[in-house]
Amino acid sequence: MINDVETWIFDLDNTLYSVSDEMHGQIDDLLGGFVADFLKVDRVEARIIQKAYFHEFGLTLRGLMVNHDLDPEVYFDYMTREELYDMKPDPALSRAIENLPGRKLVYTNAPGRHAELALDRLGMSGHFEAVYDIQAADFLPKPAIGAYSELCRLHNIDPARAVMVDDII
Repeated sequence: MINDVETWIFDLDNTLYSVSDEMHGQIDDLLGGFVADFLKVDRVEARIIQKAYFHEFGLTLRGLMVNHDLDPEVYFDYMTREELYDMKPDPALSRAIENLPGRKLVYTNAPGRHAELALDRLGMSGHFEAVYDIQAADFLPKPAIGAYSELCRLHNIDPARAVMVDDII
């Protein structure tokens, strides 16, 4: 059965590594600060907006792009912080992924530079043929079917011969 799989697609955050409570808190605080600064509102209002956009659009970023013409690069520059990358390599997981037969890709709702930094810190940079990020998905987050279709088209993936590993069903 495992030999029938041509392509393995892995989510990144909370799949290839666990986001610690501390890291989650730092990201949440950074995101709240970004929304407050960008929209010129206080932190309470920023949190309300951030959560509403997340629920409506699947990503706060997409809500800010649609409703406020946010340039995503401004968001990525603000949110990508080296100090957030406190993840440690998991040699057993790294070997297991490396030993899987077939192609291996990462599909993340995060920007590619986040994926590259995380994979480098995890010691898994060489295990994956490609990273399909939120930019490649035209800012349509998982689970938008159009984003999955584009992933398969761009990387010539037969969905019937692929496995997706993600922390969210």
